Amino acid sequence: MTNYAGRRAFTVIELGALVVVGGSLSAVMAPIGNQVQKANLDTQSQWVHHDLARRQFVYMGDHDGAFTGPNTSGADWNKVLLPGFANKGIETLEFDTAGGNPTSMGDWVTPLVGDAYGFSANRALRTQQKFDVVGDPTADRMVDFLFVGDEPSDVGQFETVFKELGYRQRSFLQMRSFSHFSMEHSQFNFVIDSVNDIGFIERYSVQSENELALSPEGYTPNIANVGVQLSNKVMFADGTRFYTDDRGLDMSVDTLSFQFPEDSDSGPIMNISPAYGRNAVWSPSQANLDLSFRKKGGQGMYVTMFDGSLQFLTREEAWTDPTPWYPSGSVWQGSANATPESQAWVKKNLPGGIIH
Repeated sequence: MTNYAGRRAFTVIELGALVVVGGSLSAVMAPIGNQVQKANLDTQSQWVHHDLARRQFVYMGDHDGAFTGPNTSGADWNKVLLPGFANKGIETLEFDTAGGNPTSMGDWVTPLVGDAYGFSANRALRTQQKFDVVGDPTADRMVDFLFVGDEPSDVGQFETVFKELGYRQRSFLQMRSFSHFSMEHSQFNFVIDSVNDIGFIERYSVQSENELALSPEGYTPNIANVGVQLSNKVMFADGTRFYTDDRGLDMSVDTLSFQFPEDSDSGPIMNISPAYGRNAVWSPSQANLDLSFRKKGGQGMYVTMFDGSLQFLTREEAWTDPTPWYPSGSVWQGSANATPESQAWVKKNLPGGIIH
């Protein structure tokens, strides 16, 4: 039996002293706790990068070097049906299909993780899972409104999920220079199969002639075409598109898109990039940077290279050297839309205009 006879209560002075000491300890421990929390978030961020890279390598191994994107994993659904045909067997992505199917033509993430993580067959829910389950923990802003362009039939389901669960911001962006065909490719083909009563326009994502650097002729999204030094080419990067300080963050619910903008970007060398640029005319303050450059107190971002390595790039580094953002052999066009840093770098380091 415990003997309490020799114990006494705290005096008011002693209790006050304990409160002061406790408060001092809390003041000391709080910054330490914050540092630990930040370190944990950073570790989680790196883990998600590594996991996506590992799964992309598995996908490339199963598809002769092709990596996920609009012209590969999204191509099967990028069809515009032609009148006069029954179009039997032509799938769409609306409503329910399969957990590993992309949520839109440009969705390169879900084909890598959807089956492994047991994503929903429902497109609206699968989109929510893509941003939440495979999200960078530092990408914690919620979408403010849904953008509806092509009026998909399942827009009502997206509105329900948006209201009940909400959608997080995109965590990662693929660079279009690597995921799009080079310019000389056709943007669409007519496919008519009278035997099976199928007819459709098959569309492709082709590089814009206004890009700062044009990919080499014949470029297709395949690891063999990316570059001579894979450790210097960006497979994907931290990034979120379409944030403006007057309207907030939006998210498209469309399935088919000719430019496939949502999960890819032109990159930080483009001064008017909606993810990384500084002169975004749609943002009143022209300062829609905080959702992409979110690592180390907003100093920069993580990028995963095509050799699987993870690198940290400051804003200035991301805006300066175009080499990581375009395939080897790309020809620099030069443009007023390029960042001043990149224009100066190219003038000094690429007199021939060919990106190595």
